[in-house]
Amino acid sequence: MEMLKRLMVEEEGQTMTEYALLIALIALGLVTVLTAFRNSLGGVFNNMRSSVNDASVIEQVPAN
Repeated sequence: MEMLKRLMVEEEGQTMTEYALLIALIALGLVTVLTAFRNSLGGVFNNMRSSVNDASVIEQVPAN
């Protein structure tokens, strides 16, 4: 019983719980956003990959 009273009074456990809930909510939000925009995000990364590949091909052409 004394342990329960101490847990109710101490703030360290409450702070840790609040941080855990905050991290869980942020993670849930990220999963939701990434799931909703996965196709458009895939397109962005494919465009970036194509740009990087094109840039590396241009640099390999010998200069006259």
